Amino acid sequence: MIAEQLRDEINGRVADWSEVWRRIVQAGGQQDSLRGDDRFVFPDGSRVLARGVLFVAGRHASRNFREPTYPQIRIEPEPPEFKGNVSAVIDRLVFRAAATMPEIPHEYVLRLKTHEDTDYVALYDCIMRDGQIGFWCGVRGQQVQSKPARYLQVGDGYWYWSMSARRTVAPYREGRHPLWLSHHINRSTEAEWNILASRGGVVLAKEQNR
Repeated sequence: MIAEQLRDEINGRVADWSEVWRRIVQAGGQQDSLRGDDRFVFPDGSRVLARGVLFVAGRHASRNFREPTYPQIRIEPEPPEFKGNVSAVIDRLVFRAAATMPEIPHEYVLRLKTHEDTDYVALYDCIMRDGQIGFWCGVRGQQVQSKPARYLQVGDGYWYWSMSARRTVAPYREGRHPLWLSHHINRSTEAEWNILASRGGVVLAKEQNR
């Protein structure tokens, strides 16, 4: 497997993240945009997690990133696709009313405070996979559209979206960010959403752009 060969060549031997990036690209590694910009898939289907590669390559900046003496990449199994009942997952998550933005009534659930992380991850996966691309334009005089994000309806009267320090990462047109950046998931009732949309606060992209 390409991933195993690359791991054996890099771990404990290469001390420069830029060199790690170069070797991943040379081996045909492609970003797994559904799972995040730090995961790569090779032509043979094998996968690696290479946390920090893109930061050092200049794609993003992270104040939490600390480069180790020797970069480590690890083999990643193919993530299972969630095929369960997302409504049952949502019922187990505890959403709280947001008090800091009364002009935008919504609720949120913090990943760190969920009883079962698998429930949070399942809803996150559904949002990233099935959510519609939309642009947050705000309600405080903002006129410029933000980078795209994913917004999901599941038929329970709410819209759901994942929040992160960065609303989206490369490739930006897909409106996704990696799981490790997702620290809470928001939801808004369809009625409140429609009011916000009518004011231009959020704009969904055309269906053909998904």
